Formats: sequence, structure tokens, C-alpha cells
Amino acid sequence: MPQVPRSLIAIDLDGTILDRSLRVSALDLEALFLAREAGMAISLLSGRTLCSMQKYVRAFAAEDICSSDGGALIFHPQTFEILHAEPMPKAMAQPILDHVRGMPVNVSVTEDDGIHFFEQDPQTQWLHFRDKNCGYFNDESILYGLDRNPWKMILVGKGEVLSQLQDDLAGQHPHLVFSRTDERALEVNLATANKGTALLWIADRLGIPAENTIAIGDSGNDIEMLKAARVGVAMGNAHDSVKAVADVIAPSVADSGVAWVIEQLLSGQL
Repeated sequence: MPQVPRSLIAIDLDGTILDRSLRVSALDLEALFLAREAGMAISLLSGRTLCSMQKYVRAFAAEDICSSDGGALIFHPQTFEILHAEPMPKAMAQPILDHVRGMPVNVSVTEDDGIHFFEQDPQTQWLHFRDKNCGYFNDESILYGLDRNPWKMILVGKGEVLSQLQDDLAGQHPHLVFSRTDERALEVNLATANKGTALLWIADRLGIPAENTIAIGDSGNDIEMLKAARVGVAMGNAHDSVKAVADVIAPSVADSGVAWVIEQLLSGQL
């Protein structure tokens, strides 16, 4: 029988191991290798869509189960077979779209055929990571009726507009979770489909106890992951709300914070 990894490190992508130029440091890459050599499982958990994660999963030569769409999808790192999925029911997602229709907010909905988006405010900078593996559809019809249950939704607008939206919507929709992943981005997921539930699902699948898990992240959609892990690590560049729930604050992504965490783990200090 294959040996069960002794621990699981769950790592976010953007802002955690990928810098603003979407590069990873040599120190972080070397640390990932050393962690695997020491018998640790490493899972990438991102708010990115599955299609947008693929090149990074390949680049990191990921061997362990990963998760995309903020925890809504869990997939095999070599075949990209979906192992577990929790999309938002259309009946829950549509009221959000009804609410923002006509507002200065751009909308993106990830479905199983690709990313459907519509710009209601051309002045607002769009945040899509255009990826050749993804299909993009300029689709105003998403505002009036969804054909599929979406994996997740992103609302893009000015910070003050999104802050008000988050306050207004969170109390009205307790079965959804609203995460600020950028000053100009508000992500919406099913409440039971977050990075924390994904981390625990992956650990269980790999036979790793929850008390042997570590999570590293920087953004609002990483909060549940940090809370679910035995040790939650916020990057030095993380939002204050993420640092508030963390057990440990690491150096920033520019200073190879992931490598620092793994060094602490390997030396028995975490």
C-alpha cells in the first residue's frame, strides 16, 4: 500500500505563491520539493476556475488533489477529473444577479462550459485572467436567467459599492458566502463550498487527520481554509481580515513566505 502523507499543506495561488507578475520564486519551488521529499502532501486551493488553474497545477507538478473556484470544485491533479463539486443552485444565484442588475457592477459567472460575463460599468477595470484553456462568453442573458447551476460568481466594481453590496446581501442570503478577494472583487459561493470544506474533504480523501493540516493564504476566500486547518498562516501581504484569523503571519509573497512556512514545518517549529 502507498504510504499515507504525514501532513497536508494547502496553498493558495495568487498573492500566496504567485506574485503580482504571476511568477513563483525559486525559493518557494525548492521548498515545495523539500516538503514532498519529507512526505508532506501539497494541495493547491484557488479561487481561479479549473481551466485557469491547469497550467499552474502542471507547472508545480502537483501530485495531490487540488481545488478550484473557491472550493466549489475538487479535482485530480493529473487528469483534472472532478472528484467532488458543489455548485450554487440557480434558485440561490439568480436573486444576486437580480439585485445587481443595472448597478455599476460587472458580473462574471463560472459554469461548466466556461466563464459568462457582462459589463454593466465599462469604467470599472475588469479582473479576468484570460487563459487559453478557458472559454469566455460576453452574455447579458445571465442577468435575466441562468441556464446552469454556477460554480461561483464574481462581482467587480468600486470598493465602496462592493462593501455596501456585501453588507446588503450577506444577511439576506445565509446559504451563500461573500468573499472580498480584491478591493474591486466580491466572490460568491455556496456556503458549504469554501476552501475550508475543500481542505477537510481532501485531507479525509488522503487519509490525513485534520490536526495534521496547514493552510497558507492571503485573501478573503482563504479565511475558512485558515480556520479549518490546525495551523492557519496568513501571508505578510494578506488583508487584515485574513491576518485576524491566522495562527501565524508569514513573510510576504515577494519575500517567499511559502518557503519560510515550509522551513518552519521541516524544522519542527510549526
